Amino acid sequence: MSCFLIFIRITPAQLDAFPAQKHIVQRREYEYAFTPDWFAAGAYARKDFDRPGLSWQFLEGEASDHYDLFGDGVLQTVFTPGHTLGHQSILVTLPNNGSILLAADAVYTMDHWHERALPGFLASAVDTVRSVGKLRMLAEQVGATLVPGHDPEMWSQFRLAPDFYD
Repeated sequence: MSCFLIFIRITPAQLDAFPAQKHIVQRREYEYAFTPDWFAAGAYARKDFDRPGLSWQFLEGEASDHYDLFGDGVLQTVFTPGHTLGHQSILVTLPNNGSILLAADAVYTMDHWHERALPGFLASAVDTVRSVGKLRMLAEQVGATLVPGHDPEMWSQFRLAPDFYD
């Protein structure tokens, strides 16, 4: 699963590491990556994802929200447009540690989460704010621990390798 296709998140090496695997993205993200707006064009490196032999599975935004990757409730996508048009976050539900919400770039920092600031790059401010609200409601409903995408002050609160969650 890729949260989005901007070049810093998906690279040829990552794609090559799993040549026979399906790469699960939002259709809206995939299509936008081929014809981005002028202000986003530099963030998408077409040569990274427009490659022969890659197998894609496209999700359809709200229509496929909470797509369950394995059908067991452990990994689910959450459609969170804003940072990019087809951004998705990941809800991980583990038997011993409960739910962990990997917000990726839907929530850069806790300032963003608490509505004190917007992130530096976004495709839609309105979608960004709505997606944060959606994630906030989801986190409250399932008691999820939030992992923002770019908040170094938060990292000390999480287990880092070789420690793990289960």
